[in-house]
Amino acid sequence: MLDDLAVGNRYFVKYFDRKAHGRILELNPYNGDSVVFQRDGSEQIETYPVATFISMIIERVD
Repeated sequence: MLDDLAVGNRYFVKYFDRKAHGRILELNPYNGDSVVFQRDGSEQIETYPVATFISMIIERVD
């Protein structure tokens, strides 16, 4: 799954009690290997450690 992570890829993710579609905006290996993610329809940008983000992925959406 790690090799599949790339800027611009879209994912269907589950976090807390919600599910959402969104896109990876940035992969930041210099900030503790983090993923910058934005949910569709939201202006909020979220940053997660890579391992946490991978555990949230339900499926990749093309």
